Amino acid sequence: TITDPAGHPVAASQIVLTGITAANGITGTTKVEANGPQEALALKLTSDLNTAQGRAHIATAATANLPQRVLQLTALQADYRGETVKLLGPAKLHFVNGIAIDQLRLGSGAATLTIAGDISPTLQATIALRNVTPALAKPFYPDINGSGTLSADAKLNGTLAAPAGTIRVTGRGLRIRNGAGGALPPADLDGSATLHGDSAQLDIRLASGSKLHLQVAGTAPLKPDAPMNLRSTGNVDLVLLDPLLTAEGRSVRGQATLDIAITGTMA
Repeated sequence: TITDPAGHPVAASQIVLTGITAANGITGTTKVEANGPQEALALKLTSDLNTAQGRAHIATAATANLPQRVLQLTALQADYRGETVKLLGPAKLHFVNGIAIDQLRLGSGAATLTIAGDISPTLQATIALRNVTPALAKPFYPDINGSGTLSADAKLNGTLAAPAGTIRVTGRGLRIRNGAGGALPPADLDGSATLHGDSAQLDIRLASGSKLHLQVAGTAPLKPDAPMNLRSTGNVDLVLLDPLLTAEGRSVRGQATLDIAITGTMA
């Protein structure tokens, strides 16, 4: 219901959706509540979903100032297959002449994601990702058994359609412990990308002690018709294959050198 709609409207409403059916066999229920005046409208959303991989629960709370087009998130939590993602502090979203985010911070275990700045119509934002581990992939790849951490920083400008700026990624002690990857030692990753609207200048390096050094550098397309000019170089000490071969009574020695060039377009 809405009281005094012509003067000072105040809402007191609740919507319950049952029997939801979505793609990939997702089913469940969702409840939305909206209470209060338009300059301080309290919003709540809860959703319980069933997926082929397990149950998911989402709960959010926010306060909307409709005249000023501002939404303040006060709570957000999503639970899925043993992993939880939650809001680490209040965050404001502004919808005046586009979309702007004021310090959105999400966390899952030790991992954190921070987003701040303008998203549209122009892009002027920073993104920081910290302490990501393979455990975050378990809800989607339950058999994965890995270790190591991954962090990333991005300073973006331009537009969503033609982004510019820089992205830096750092990985330390990265390793997949099960399957064939379990025989390989931990690796470190250092990567950077400079965005130029329709393309990105890449420099990605992967190293595992003195036994493995790989690099991918050059221009990668961000649009199907943009040019590509990449080169992959490196060397691998074949002793790294011993854990895979010794069980069959075999071994190999020497160095493998990689030098591959890729040019053209994706179109």
